[in-house]
Formats: sequence, C-alpha cells, structure tokens
Amino acid sequence: MFDFTPAEWEAVHLSLKVGLWGTLASLPVGFLLAYVLARLEFPGKSLLHGIVYLPLVLPPVVTGFFLLLAFGAHPDDIEFGCGGVIARETQAGHAAHFVVCSRGEAGTHGTPVQRTAEAKKSAALLGATLEFVDLGGDSHMEPKLAHTMKFAAIIRRVRPRLLLAPTIVENQHPDHVTVGRMVRDAARLARYGGVAELMKYKPHTIEQLLFYAVTVEAEPAD
Repeated sequence: MFDFTPAEWEAVHLSLKVGLWGTLASLPVGFLLAYVLARLEFPGKSLLHGIVYLPLVLPPVVTGFFLLLAFGAHPDDIEFGCGGVIARETQAGHAAHFVVCSRGEAGTHGTPVQRTAEAKKSAALLGATLEFVDLGGDSHMEPKLAHTMKFAAIIRRVRPRLLLAPTIVENQHPDHVTVGRMVRDAARLARYGGVAELMKYKPHTIEQLLFYAVTVEAEPAD
C-alpha cells in the first residue's frame, strides 16, 4: 500500500512517537489551563489567554519541532565531531537523525560488521535514528551529482531545521571533504522545486548548516 523505504518508515515512526508523547504530555496542562481560564477570575488572565493562543498565530518555523540531521563519512565521525552537541539537543527533547556514508571498510581497526554495530549502538545512546547510504565505500568516495541528489532527497524527506556535516578543510581524510561539500550543495538543491530527480518530496529549506571537524587538522584556520 505504501512504498516506503525502511528509513522512511523510521521517520514516520519517529513522527508518530513524537506526536503521541507530545499529546500525552500536553493534555494535563491543557485541562488545567482550560479549567482556570473558564472558571476563575484573577489578575493577568488576559495575558495568560494570549499566551495560550500564541502557538496558533506564530509561524511554524518558530513553534515547529526541532529536527537535527547529521551526515558522516564513516561510522563514529558524527560522534567524535559533534556528539556533545547532539546529546545536548536530544536531551532537550529534540529529534536527531544520522546518515553514515560507509561502514568503515578501509579502517585499520575494527571490521565493517563491528563498525556498523558500534554506529547503531552509539546512535541509540545519543537518542538518534540512523541510516546508511552507499557512496562507493570507505576511502572510495567521489563528488558525484547522483550522490548529491541522494543527500538532497534525504534532506527533503527528513526536513531538518539544522544540518551538520564534516568540515570542508582540505587537510584531512578525503572522504570527509567530499561528504561535506556534497551536503553543502545538497542543502541548496533541496530548496529548488523544479529539480526532476527530487520531485518525490516537497522542497525544503534548512535554517542552518554547521560544519564539524573530526581531527585537529580539519579545524578552520580563521
């Protein structure tokens, strides 16, 4: 009936879970406010009434659910580069989704199976969902339009407000630079409504793109 990929079903599940818990958490407060506003008279009642209606008149970008999307070239890149930021956001109740572009096939330590398992476990510990995409394998990534379109489609599907990607400083693992540049370009392509390869999803404009460094050499110089 619904031709969704596993990652898309995961996004649907996340949306339903957030909606359910948000509803359950807000019901007691809503009943209490309704009783107070309907039955009681007190100084500041008009102000409280206005605050209650505020979410109905503010634009979605102000009141919308915060979603963070992080791209990494290899398992553990995201955790090393910006794990603290993600932990802070998920602990605040915000959703995070990881996209990892290899399984560490060329790594010196750990097998692809081990690296994949570690990535899944660390994402769970950070309160994030996770998907893997194939860009040719560890140490074999090239900046291709097809890969950039794949990223743009993910951005449209997930619809994040904040995007995290490896910094594009040259002096580091070349996969990091490649992924960072393609994420930057994908964020722009995701905005354009006429891109034929992206018509499955509605255009989406992120609010902010931030780059993270995995190694000291990749830190911006200025």
